Amino acid sequence: MNQHNISLLDLPNEILLMIFKKLDNMYVLSSLLLVNNRRLDALIQENNFSSILNFILPTSLNHTHAPVIPSVDQFCTSILRRINHKVKTLIVGSFSMKDILYAARYPNLTEVKLFNVDSLTISLYFTDNKQLLYTVPRQITDLILVFKNKSYKASLKDYTADLYACILKYCENLKHLSIIGSYPHYYPPLVLSNVPLTTFFSSTLNKLCIRVRHFEDCLALLDGRLKQLTTLIIFIENMEYDSLNVYNMDDLPNLKCLSLTTPFCLTNTYDTQFLPLFHRMLNLEELTLYITIKNRTTFIDGTHIYNEILVHMPRLHMFNFCISTDNYIGSFS
Repeated sequence: MNQHNISLLDLPNEILLMIFKKLDNMYVLSSLLLVNNRRLDALIQENNFSSILNFILPTSLNHTHAPVIPSVDQFCTSILRRINHKVKTLIVGSFSMKDILYAARYPNLTEVKLFNVDSLTISLYFTDNKQLLYTVPRQITDLILVFKNKSYKASLKDYTADLYACILKYCENLKHLSIIGSYPHYYPPLVLSNVPLTTFFSSTLNKLCIRVRHFEDCLALLDGRLKQLTTLIIFIENMEYDSLNVYNMDDLPNLKCLSLTTPFCLTNTYDTQFLPLFHRMLNLEELTLYITIKNRTTFIDGTHIYNEILVHMPRLHMFNFCISTDNYIGSFS
């Protein structure tokens, strides 16, 4: 055989698969499924090139995300309907979500990652028409929303009722929910103080990544609304706590992993509220703490950490922490 005349189709399937797996699957799909070659079609269809469709460039969250393929419209009209039954994960931006969502049915879709979320996105897909929630709600087990920089305009309680609670209501089988942004203050926190127990309630959710306004919202979150929760990643804006509301303080036996960050915690709140919260987590296996404690006259040393935290968590095998104390000292003049 003349080596100069070898084409891609002259290669055996094993070599073709090795080449294709080195490439981005979106490029493989958009380039080869349009060739109308039965052998290539079968090779791609029979292998795992369609389970995850990523329409987002792998850039920093601080930058605008753009389609990773030349034409989303062409992909939707010519390709999606041929592979829709194999799609399990959609990673999309709010700019193209509607076209992708309505291009085909996705019977095996279980995970959605939605980038560039803003007030318009919330209105379009969740609160007004509920396009996303009506289209693929019950089968979704993993939902990740990535907000734009300071893109929310409604009141925080409106976001809790109209977005967060709405997600758990319609996505009945949701197991993982993450609400994130490029910086903690760039997406709306969950506010649960003086909110009924039936708001933001789930019997299936086992992993949650969320930001809350106050420590009271954290207590409300753990008062029985999410009994199956095993992993909690939480950012608390302010640890001040002077509420008269009473919350369920039973142990949290299902919680296995906790990551807690707060930039402001008064020493009294730390001693009287924060530490008792840890004492409820008897089966915790992984703990990450990033805390700044204000107006504390003593350092948080190893003895304190052991006696007040670690001794109450006999199953703990991973502990990452940065606990700083911040005490204002007046001028000497």
